[in-house]
Amino acid sequence: MVKAKHFKTRLMASCVAVALSSVANAALVPFVDEFSTSQGAYVDADASGFTGGNTLPTTTTTLPPNVGADAVGGTIGSGDATILGGNRDMFVALAVDPGGAAPASIEVFTSAACPTGCLSFNNQSGSQSRGQVQWDGLNDVVEGTDGRAINYTGLSGVSFDPNGAFKVGVISADFGFRFDITLYTDDTHWTQVSLQSNLHTAFSETTIALAAFSQGFCDLPNAFPANTIPGLGAGWPLTTSFGVVNDINCGSGGAVDLNSIGAMVVDIDPLGETVDIDLRIDYIRTPVPEPGSVALLGAGLLGLFGVGRRFRKLA
Repeated sequence: MVKAKHFKTRLMASCVAVALSSVANAALVPFVDEFSTSQGAYVDADASGFTGGNTLPTTTTTLPPNVGADAVGGTIGSGDATILGGNRDMFVALAVDPGGAAPASIEVFTSAACPTGCLSFNNQSGSQSRGQVQWDGLNDVVEGTDGRAINYTGLSGVSFDPNGAFKVGVISADFGFRFDITLYTDDTHWTQVSLQSNLHTAFSETTIALAAFSQGFCDLPNAFPANTIPGLGAGWPLTTSFGVVNDINCGSGGAVDLNSIGAMVVDIDPLGETVDIDLRIDYIRTPVPEPGSVALLGAGLLGLFGVGRRFRKLA
């Protein structure tokens, strides 16, 4: 009877360890988009109605602007396993076209240069434009049938590792355009990290620390703290391998909760102020560190192995 009791205790402990390790791994999202599902091309050749990027959040009470009605784009995916939330919305809005014959475009496609798929944003010679990509689930009632409006809670609270980072596979990027990443928990809890791009002439995996989206770094550089952001170094301006940090803004209710992400939005040159942008991105990932969970899983499996051996002996 005592041996049987010990057997049950070990079995329960081992099962709990395996279950906990499984939950730990399942809770964190390891990617945003592999850009393997083609979309577009969306092309805007009319700059006359540009309204999508006239303002940017300069205080903690102003939401980052949606794309305007002039933007050209659409939505793709319903449960797509390669896209965060299973769905992607994508838009481009031409802001300036001096010659009247230099449209702007955004698309996800495959080619010899990116055989597994990539995101491409392009201003033709002399033109300026804004691009936006949204990952906010699929809800036509909230977003409209083209996905234009942002559903701030559409991802239903997925989690990113606060100690992790965005890993952005950059195939090529011009120098000096604004690149904003905004994470939302809802429309009052969000963080926008604005970057100024570095020149990338060959593929590189760039890193943007998720710690930058935490509450302690809101309203930068106006209130730069004495401590540093892990992965971003000390002092101002902060730097990443993608580019220099312009500023960090948060919602009226505070920063995003990285354990409850409702939407993610990337804005490419949101004011439409940079001429001749060319950007290609292979993927955006959020790798999940696993040492703790692997150790826990190993303990659970070893426990079950021992239980199995003990069970055979009892039999």
